[in-house]
Amino acid sequence: MKAKLTIDQVEEIRGLDGTASQRAIGRRFGVSGHTIAEILHGRSWRHKVGFYDPSRRKWRGPPGACVDCGREVRAIRCSGCQKQFLRAQAQARAEAHLCNRCGGPNEDWAERVNCRACRAAKHVYDVRRNAAGKASHRLLKLEVLRAYGGLRCVCCGEERPEFLTLDHVNGGGNEHRRRLTGSNGGGKHLYRRLKEFGFPNDPPLQVLCLNCNWAKGHYGTCPHKRERDAAFVLD
Repeated sequence: MKAKLTIDQVEEIRGLDGTASQRAIGRRFGVSGHTIAEILHGRSWRHKVGFYDPSRRKWRGPPGACVDCGREVRAIRCSGCQKQFLRAQAQARAEAHLCNRCGGPNEDWAERVNCRACRAAKHVYDVRRNAAGKASHRLLKLEVLRAYGGLRCVCCGEERPEFLTLDHVNGGGNEHRRRLTGSNGGGKHLYRRLKEFGFPNDPPLQVLCLNCNWAKGHYGTCPHKRERDAAFVLD
């Protein structure tokens, strides 16, 4: 089973870079050498052997020379030469009344740069990508919430996942998010980093609904807790 790493352990691992092999560091902290490589370099073995990048629809191979300027890159052209190539290609296709995406005839060349078939295909792709992204984020969120107490608000008992979120028990959420993600952004970025580090609980985290989390952040405590405290004093 993969060990859980705290933020301090991750910083210690980064400080050991170059002092021992990644496999040895992994054995010391109870994780795989691949996890150590991800923490140290932020990239996987795919960057060494090449991989297909679906977002750019091209192969990301091992380092090679740019066909235009000779600069060492992991693609056919460097970013600057690729921009110039695409700009020239788009201009040539526009002058020939061709689709900028597929290079075929464009019936709507006066109004649109892409043909109807490419626009329809992109619409289908966007719909499927958005649906897949939402499903993936929901599964990740459920996994993170279960790791930090389950699908139930510890304050009011709300159990619907759509209303639940993570809360920093002792505050300091902004600083913690900056240390993990490099920004104040939360959501999927925070969830991914927590999963990558084995769901650390330093600083301690708990599950709250959005209402309780908002009230705690703005007023110091949730009204539900004040009501329970008042009832306890009266009893």
